[in-house]
Amino acid sequence: MVVNDKNLHATIAPEVCAYVYSNCITGTLKCVQYSCCMQGLHLTADLTDCQCHPHWLTDASRLGSACEAAVCAVGLTVVGKLLHTFAPLGGGPGGVTATLLLAESHVCVHTWPERNQVTLDVYVCNVGADHSHRARELLARLLALFEPRHCSQHALRRGQAELTEAA
Repeated sequence: MVVNDKNLHATIAPEVCAYVYSNCITGTLKCVQYSCCMQGLHLTADLTDCQCHPHWLTDASRLGSACEAAVCAVGLTVVGKLLHTFAPLGGGPGGVTATLLLAESHVCVHTWPERNQVTLDVYVCNVGADHSHRARELLARLLALFEPRHCSQHALRRGQAELTEAA
């Protein structure tokens, strides 16, 4: 992989990136394997037949506050929050999206109240410390909030690919 951007090296600090950059003067940056950083855990869950109170599926402010409380309870740090309520669909209330930007990465919740369905997305970077246990605990807290009868979960380790020096 070769990146051709003369300004890239000025915007990415090598100590928080998965690569060491070289040849910055020529504008051709070579990516080489670096033993640190970028590794993280990405957890997703698709929830169906949620038995929770309907406000968790329709009230963006309430859902955002519950997500923020869960994030803080597991020891992660909220640095930003974006909430959105969608227009009603099919005569019922609209769904909501709650996105929290974390110092460690993010959490995102999407709801479909007309179907009693939710998707969850929790990602933590493991720079400086392994936050994987916090991500798992956060996902468990969110699952408990929605009380799904069915849940499909996936875990993806990010940044684990073996890399070699680019030509």
